[in-house]
Amino acid sequence: MRQHRILKTALALVLVTGAGQAASGTPTKPGTATTSSAGQAKPATPPKTTAKPPAKTPAKNTAKTPAKTSAKTPAKPPAKTPAKPAVTRPTAPLPAPHPVSFKNGDPVAILLLGIDRRAQERGRSDTIMVLVLNPRQNRAKLLSIPRDSRVAIPGRKGLDKINHAYAYGGTGLSVKTVSALIGLPIYYHAEVDLAGFVQLVNGLGGVTVSVKQGFKYEGLTYQPGVSRMNGTQALGYTRMRYDDPKGDLGRIERQKSVLEALGKQLHTLRGIAYAPAMLNIALKNVQTNIGAGDAFNLYRNYRPSLKNVERLYLGGKSRKIDNLWYYVLDPQSVKHVSAVLQHEAQGGKR
Repeated sequence: MRQHRILKTALALVLVTGAGQAASGTPTKPGTATTSSAGQAKPATPPKTTAKPPAKTPAKNTAKTPAKTSAKTPAKPPAKTPAKPAVTRPTAPLPAPHPVSFKNGDPVAILLLGIDRRAQERGRSDTIMVLVLNPRQNRAKLLSIPRDSRVAIPGRKGLDKINHAYAYGGTGLSVKTVSALIGLPIYYHAEVDLAGFVQLVNGLGGVTVSVKQGFKYEGLTYQPGVSRMNGTQALGYTRMRYDDPKGDLGRIERQKSVLEALGKQLHTLRGIAYAPAMLNIALKNVQTNIGAGDAFNLYRNYRPSLKNVERLYLGGKSRKIDNLWYYVLDPQSVKHVSAVLQHEAQGGKR
């Protein structure tokens, strides 16, 4: 029984990370964008954002443009283009976030980060999501934020890609940046190393995904149709952006399909046969400030909310600024989605 409880606690975090497994897939009505014609942009030299810029050049995201990394050209951050696209900035300090009671089923907002550590020690946030669970209404909202979103990062000059917040200041700065963007205090977070995602998929014997568009990515080939993928294949499937007509939004949709398939497989587990492997993966690859007791209550009290998940998207367009590609957010879309999340976090009725 104790081992079964530990398994539930560990899987709670994994299930929350894959919370879209029971989502309707219907975005909120106004202010969102499921696709964007500008999202078709395919830069000839797509930036891979090394995420280790020195402190003096906060907007240095030029892994494939070496001329920009030269000490002779340090003064070209996005701060020099303030009059270009409008971007939502934090205008006032946010209220101090505070813990909620998982035992009582209080509405809660959780920042979910998928971290890619392939190229850097600290890594970069390859996946950024905000999950708002509302057990009072048995529903949830899941916002996927494009990693190239051009935003203000607290304490940094100018505008930068939102996924650089993690490179500059880890989970703490990511929480502050996302909180400022959507105007919602966030206290809880779960950070998952993408290497753990690969191990999880392999530990479950693979994942079955319906591939809508064929493509090649880093030596891997994906054909249209139903495909059984191992961990490496599944991760590559969720990473590709530049060959997708929908750009980063298409990538988010593929992440959703993989998480749904993975969530279904986790729900079909029988007994505790996978307990040792799953627990080991969770302990090594999941970092969170949700304690073991809260994780158990999260699994027990919030699961009904995960059966009614509405996915939210931020409208915007892909634009090239200073030879870098950004996803420029639509301020009205940000305003609307923020209001939806804030309302849900307060447990309000429709």
